[in-house]
Amino acid sequence: MKTKHLIFAVIAILVLTLLGTTTVKAQNGPSDEYAFIFIENMEDWYEIYTEGTIHNDAVEGVTYDLATNTLTLNNVSMPKMVLEANKMGDDFKLKLVGENSLAMLTIWGDNYGGSLTITGDGVLNIDTNGLKEQMNEDDEVNAISLFAENDNAILTVENTATVNIIAQSNAIIVIDTPNGNANNVIVLKNGQTVPATKSAHIWREYEEVNFIELTSYGDWNPQYTLYEKDGKMYGMSHEYDQYEINAKPIIYIPQLDEYIMDYTAEIEDDQWSYFFSSEEEIAAAGYTATTTEVTITNNIYTGIATLSQDAQGNNYVHWTHYINDNLDEEEVYSLSDYEVTLSDGKSYRVLTRNYDVDATTLEDVYHDITTENFDYYVSSKTLNIAAGEAVKPEETKPVENVTVKVEAAEETAEDTAATTEVAKLINSVVALEEGTVEGIDEELAKKIREKVQNGETIFIEVVSEDVKSEDVKEDATKVEEKISGSNKKVVAYFDIDVLVKTASESLGNVTNLQDKITLTVTIPEGLPAVPAGYTRTYKIIRVHNGLAEELETTVSGDKVSFKSDKFSTYALTYEDTKNTKNPATGDNISIYIALFAIAIIGTVVTVKMYRNK
Repeated sequence: MKTKHLIFAVIAILVLTLLGTTTVKAQNGPSDEYAFIFIENMEDWYEIYTEGTIHNDAVEGVTYDLATNTLTLNNVSMPKMVLEANKMGDDFKLKLVGENSLAMLTIWGDNYGGSLTITGDGVLNIDTNGLKEQMNEDDEVNAISLFAENDNAILTVENTATVNIIAQSNAIIVIDTPNGNANNVIVLKNGQTVPATKSAHIWREYEEVNFIELTSYGDWNPQYTLYEKDGKMYGMSHEYDQYEINAKPIIYIPQLDEYIMDYTAEIEDDQWSYFFSSEEEIAAAGYTATTTEVTITNNIYTGIATLSQDAQGNNYVHWTHYINDNLDEEEVYSLSDYEVTLSDGKSYRVLTRNYDVDATTLEDVYHDITTENFDYYVSSKTLNIAAGEAVKPEETKPVENVTVKVEAAEETAEDTAATTEVAKLINSVVALEEGTVEGIDEELAKKIREKVQNGETIFIEVVSEDVKSEDVKEDATKVEEKISGSNKKVVAYFDIDVLVKTASESLGNVTNLQDKITLTVTIPEGLPAVPAGYTRTYKIIRVHNGLAEELETTVSGDKVSFKSDKFSTYALTYEDTKNTKNPATGDNISIYIALFAIAIIGTVVTVKMYRNK
């Protein structure tokens, strides 16, 4: 839940944008948990609504109606106060009656719904100068803030309402929204438009993992004699005439060569240690003495952590559940390469602070989920949104006369052919209001239209990847059936894919083109020498939708070229055929063994969208 006084939260916008990466469908009406409406500053605080409880007598002129999810301001003059709402849903409305004044308006989405519609026929004056006495000169103070927190938050001002803004920093900000179109984020029904600066931030999320953090005792490193009971070790200390045995067991971590107190173990009746007057009493309680003396240098705390990375490569640990509140969300952490099983029976990785950790090393530990969100800033210091005649939205029509301009990364015949064919498909998809074309599935078609609508650049990349026969068993079986009865031998299997991407995410891959394009692979070294009196021929066998077809090839030096309009599994084969007449010379060319490499000629291309009206 947001803290009571959140004015200073607007200072740390970057941190706020880096929290909350799980997409949750926005809702209407307030959430059952952590929904609230406050009017506050650093000195006073008024609760209007909290999780189902309404306080319409808290501030004169301020009322909330749960049935319509509407907060009404009726001639409310509070120029030094902040109106703040959290998880009130996408249908949350602020109705203006008469003349009203505030210092700031802040809405939080919290993965639930952070939209706001300002309605009514009244006036709202927002002047952030009302907070000057409570803020520092260099603090960022924005008049209207929607912290979307990964929600498609929309600020709408109806044409009947008037909003006048004087801002110390920005008139309007919308932070951390997946909505990539500014016209869909700030909607003024009087037809007015405001210049919004847009910035994108890419967030890479990693899977949650169980971890233990080793927290040093500092200067206090207790020494114990180990006693065994029920297969576990416990620490005993002896001072004066009293013997003390800790209730928490002590474990040994070979990788660290350390004995550590295991705080995951359950203890009876919150009894952290047991006291005895003699060694005989200890033995009677079931403890057996050992000769091992240990020094405890670390404590163990367990939890679940998610490490993430922003566009600048900074690492963060967040959404963390742990015993002690001692992890900093903005510190850099790394994980060990081993696991430890503790008293609760779970396996944990050791999490340690490491300011030198390379962000790329995290990829070996976590599954990478990349998302892209946007921030919008209306940087005007003053902004007047006046009541005016409503502007009817334009009717949505199918896109017509769409032109796709393709620019190849390199001026090669392969690039030109590939980009031309991909352009045809994207042209066809974008021209459709819905549906798709052969070679592009429904999901990819929808994503392409969305990205084009948002003005994003589409990238096309043709990639090749070596695969083992056991990884493509069904396709390999089809190939073996195809060459059965011949002398053909399979050199290698590989995949060729045409990927459709944006700068931040992969949208999918094209499976078919309208026309064939020429692709070239390199004949690998390490093949057996061609026997004297024989001629070697190379073929490509393509397996697409369960059908194996042999493709005609052209060989030039160590290059094999072929044409294809389908992209699946391919096999490179060769066959040595005896010559009908032996050549005059029988010299053989020796080919030495080396690693096999399939190299598709550079086919990275950039697709830019232009609309012709």
